Amino acid sequence: MHVATPFLRALVVLILETGMRSHREALALRWDAINFANDSIRVRESKTRAGIRNIPITARCKTELLRWREMLGHNFSPFVFPNMWAPATPRNDIRHAWEKALKDAEVDYFWIYNLRHTFASRLSAAGVSDLFVAQMIGHNSPGILQKYSKAIDEYRRDAVRKLEAMRAQSVAELKESAKPPTEVPKSLREPDSEIRENYYSLTTVRGFPQGRHQLRRCSTRT
Repeated sequence: MHVATPFLRALVVLILETGMRSHREALALRWDAINFANDSIRVRESKTRAGIRNIPITARCKTELLRWREMLGHNFSPFVFPNMWAPATPRNDIRHAWEKALKDAEVDYFWIYNLRHTFASRLSAAGVSDLFVAQMIGHNSPGILQKYSKAIDEYRRDAVRKLEAMRAQSVAELKESAKPPTEVPKSLREPDSEIRENYYSLTTVRGFPQGRHQLRRCSTRT
């Protein structure tokens, strides 16, 4: 991500965090379809009828989109990813920018569309059912789900919350594993297996004052 341009970075994060189709949905996205107050995106144009949907956005996605808007300018274009030479139209070709970013990052080439599959896989890993994963990425689903649109929207939000919780747990585990090991105090270390006990003994020797000499160290070995 550090080698990507701000435009490409925003696009990649959007697809990774929402599962939107790269061309028909993400590149065609307009600013007025994003509700930052409600943390959601309304997909108005898609490949299928099932693709017309509301998508909750994660805190990471929201932060990246707001950063991109500040860089671009609030009134520069109605499109999130505009054609820089004709701001009234969306950008429609990112092949060269995507290929260059992968090359600079020394990553083998893959289609940017695959980021959508990554989003679906991460939802499944977070415990979201296959049925609602399909809903999130705009695939066809049983008609009964359309009768309970409010429940569907709430489940979608819960799906994103699970995804963020899984990410937070992974970050916490990485931080915990990076901590240096705690040194065991010398007083708690295991004694030498060959030495069971160290002690000082007094040995009576003739010729020394009071019949004793200075302390000397002895050890009892197994």
